[in-house]
Amino acid sequence: MKSKNEQWLCTTSIVLNLLHLVISVQGNRQLPATASAIHSIEEPRIFTNLYMSDDFCLNISINISSTDANATGYRIFYTRTPDEKNSSYGWKRIEFQTAEAQLNVRRNGKHLELSPNSRYIARVAQMRNDSKRRIDEIVEFVTVDEVPDVPTNVSVYIDAEGTYHVVFNTVVDPCNTKSKYLKDYIIQFTTDSGTANTTEWKSHKVEIAEEDLDEYVDVKLEELTISSTFNHSFKVFTNNITSGLSSNITTFVLDIEARKPQITVEGGDNLAYEPSITESINIKCRVVSVPIAVVSWRYKKINFSEKYTTETIKIDDRTVVSTLNISKRIRSQTVECWASNIYGIRNSIINITILGAGSFPTKISAINNKKGVYVSWGPPEIPNGEITGYVIYATEDSSERRLQKWSNYSTSASARSLFVKSCPRQTCYVSVQAVSTSGPGIVSDVVEVPFTEEVIPLNISIELIQYTGNRSTDEAKTIEIGSGTEVAFRCVAYGSPTPNISHFWIDGNLLKEVNNSEAEITEELDLYSFRTGKIVYKMQTSKTLFCEAKNNHESVNTSLFFSVRTQEEDAPLKEWQKFETSKTTLELYRTDVTPSTIYFCKVAGVNRFGEGNCSKAIKFVTGSGAPKSPPEILEPEETNNNVLVLLWNIPINPNGEIKKYTIYYTKDVRLSDDEYRKWNSVEVVSNCSKCTYKMTQERVGLRKDEDYRYRITAWNDLAESEPSAVKLFATLGKEFPVPTKMEATVLKDNSVLLKFDVIRSSQDYSRYVTNFFVSITADSDGIYGSYKKVDATVRFNLKKNQMVLKISGTDLQPNSSYWARARADDPDQNASWSKPVRFQTGPMSKR
Repeated sequence: MKSKNEQWLCTTSIVLNLLHLVISVQGNRQLPATASAIHSIEEPRIFTNLYMSDDFCLNISINISSTDANATGYRIFYTRTPDEKNSSYGWKRIEFQTAEAQLNVRRNGKHLELSPNSRYIARVAQMRNDSKRRIDEIVEFVTVDEVPDVPTNVSVYIDAEGTYHVVFNTVVDPCNTKSKYLKDYIIQFTTDSGTANTTEWKSHKVEIAEEDLDEYVDVKLEELTISSTFNHSFKVFTNNITSGLSSNITTFVLDIEARKPQITVEGGDNLAYEPSITESINIKCRVVSVPIAVVSWRYKKINFSEKYTTETIKIDDRTVVSTLNISKRIRSQTVECWASNIYGIRNSIINITILGAGSFPTKISAINNKKGVYVSWGPPEIPNGEITGYVIYATEDSSERRLQKWSNYSTSASARSLFVKSCPRQTCYVSVQAVSTSGPGIVSDVVEVPFTEEVIPLNISIELIQYTGNRSTDEAKTIEIGSGTEVAFRCVAYGSPTPNISHFWIDGNLLKEVNNSEAEITEELDLYSFRTGKIVYKMQTSKTLFCEAKNNHESVNTSLFFSVRTQEEDAPLKEWQKFETSKTTLELYRTDVTPSTIYFCKVAGVNRFGEGNCSKAIKFVTGSGAPKSPPEILEPEETNNNVLVLLWNIPINPNGEIKKYTIYYTKDVRLSDDEYRKWNSVEVVSNCSKCTYKMTQERVGLRKDEDYRYRITAWNDLAESEPSAVKLFATLGKEFPVPTKMEATVLKDNSVLLKFDVIRSSQDYSRYVTNFFVSITADSDGIYGSYKKVDATVRFNLKKNQMVLKISGTDLQPNSSYWARARADDPDQNASWSKPVRFQTGPMSKR
């Protein structure tokens, strides 16, 4: 076979027959890549040029000198056998449907089944739809070396669904003017190495869509999955197995062990936490596998206060992350993360270490007396190791939350009680903590230990500090003094428990109570000995002074009568006060007379000759001079952590400038409302017109979970007013207050408003608690239903003194019934949930 560049000698003979003109090539002159026939001048002529380029594409160019409407295209017969020039039998052919006089196309030599480096003879004929003679022409062309069309870079992988994918470089199609790459391929696969002659290959025909054709393609073999076998060999052809070459054989060996789930635990397999009953444990288990794995957790639940919840999230087609949440950090334990797919199961063991006892000591009790505080306890239920000792914390300051500021005492592991000298003769606050080999544990709740005194019979006496008068002996029960004399004294008491000391006056003549007892702030002189501060009183009339001491066991008093000498109506006129007036009336002011005093009045007329005789004496008694009405008491603000805010206004008729107020309060049911002067009291030195006072534990010693009564009086510069009406309030117990008077309102978009009275901060009563948890349940039982927490926005309604929490309607199903509850999120105290409220959502709103 000669190449296209070889020299040929030829002679030409013209043979005319009925159908066509044959050109015989023999001689010794060089022919061009195409040969043209010599035609009769009077007939249409066809000019054909066939040549093959280096990319093994046959270039076809046909021109006809004239054409008509009956011409339908061209037909080319071609063969590499020279002795078959005059016959159509055994020739290959291609056709082109066109009415154009010109045709220029390229065809892939492989698709035409042309042999490389060969000489071909082609007969080109016009196709017509009538009986007119068809013109044709015989030409020659020479083929070149074939360009291999072998797919390359074949690789195999398995997707998340367990299906095989074959990826390879496509073959360039240089003869195609529309698409750069071949689109038809055959993928063959077998279950062995594919090198033996007896290998049976299965074929998968692939036609790649025009829009997916690219240099690199990914073919999914739907019929081949990982469940069939674990080892396969692959090769790829163009869609011509007989003439095309295959790619290299790619063997895919499936590593079963590598296909099992791969587990990674965030933070490692050994986790350590400080003990806490408010913080949770979150363990994240990340699992990667093909196909994707199913994740589960295994744990042993012992303490019923612990809650275990799991959440699994799919990250992608191969990865899942599962989170185990343990509600409290109280118990050292082991949990397991398990993952499985069709290849097998794997697990990871996670060791959780709690660095201290997970519960506080049990059975804590304490007694507080003058000798100190005696504390006893039992071992904790969750030691998390061996107990090595205990720490007892004590303080007298209930507002101090920082344990490092408390007094602390350490004991051995075997100790079950301790006597500490803290909080001398006052309420003590105690907490106990266990220490194990793993570290210090959870500190117990604060135990309030009221001071309990020994019972010693009470004794009361009156200590006179200053007076001007006659007293026969120091023990005499009567003293004679002049009117207007100031008396200074103290009430002194001895006994236990510590008494409240008060004093009051009784009119000596009328034998009726004119001033009830006034509670005084006492000071302790020494053990079991107490006295009031200095009390000064100006005597205008005869009265009996009583000093009283009272505790929970008894009440004692003592008295001293002050006999006041008064002016008689027949006293000399020079000793009388004299007032002149031109009217028939006289107004005496507080600067002119003494309150609560008996006076006599005589009137004499005066003319230009002098003063006449006096009238008969008239007796009158001046008033006390006190405000003529009590303070106006307003409703107190709600109690919170044993703080009560009292509100009141100035008396309507103060009768002068108000100097101070006295608040009387008691929880003693044995004292009547009229005995308010025997109640506990506190003075508010202020001339306020709209008044506020905080009744706190530190100021007035309110007890938790008690019912109290209170009354308020006002003082001007002379005396005290009548008391206000009796008001009641109750202090709270040890638990943090819960939201009360809660109401639920459903809006049009199915969002829900929860409204309830405000809750004060445990640290600062002037602040409101603004952080709350909200949970809902669709269960019919609002008490024991399965609640879940939801997000809620918080708003304060100043006008109604209410907190308003809003639950988004996206968290709720339409036309459904729910229970809702709320509790304060206070970092200093554990709060309880409110009583649940019921609400019904409406239909889905139209947006």
